[in-house]
Amino acid sequence: MFMPVSASRPVAVAEVGTSTWEVREGSTVMGYIHRAGNVFVSLSGGNINLAVEVAQSLTLARALEALGVRQATAARVRLG
Repeated sequence: MFMPVSASRPVAVAEVGTSTWEVREGSTVMGYIHRAGNVFVSLSGGNINLAVEVAQSLTLARALEALGVRQATAARVRLG
C-alpha cells in the first residue's frame, strides 16, 4: 500500500539510468518510473533492484499517481 505525497513536501524526479527515473518525496525514495517504448512502468520501493512493478501507464502522470503522487502534482512533472 502507498501513501499519497503530502502537500508540504516536494516531489523530485531524477534520471538514474537509460529511460529510468527515481521519484522522491523529500528525502524518501517512493519508487521508480521506467519507460519502455510508449509505456511508463511504475516500480514501488526504495531500492531499484528490489522495486516491485505496481502499474503500467500510457502517461507519466498516471505512472506517478501509481506511486502515490497526488494527481495535481503528477500533472506538473516533466522529464528532462
